Amino acid sequence: MKIFSWYGILRQVIVNTKTDKAFRGVIWKKTKDCIVLKNAEWLSVDGAKKIDGELIIFISEIDFIQAV
Repeated sequence: MKIFSWYGILRQVIVNTKTDKAFRGVIWKKTKDCIVLKNAEWLSVDGAKKIDGELIIFISEIDFIQAV
């Protein structure tokens, strides 16, 4: 699956997961199994909540990615 073929590292995105959670952040690193977001926020109906540290999301859990 080539979902990152046009995404560059250090690009701000919104990642929507298969569990209906959404995260905004900068793609810091990508591997064949996961992506790492820096400056990540969890987007919910209550607003954005800052996430400390780095957020690792497994590619198998990603529903779609929006470039912002």
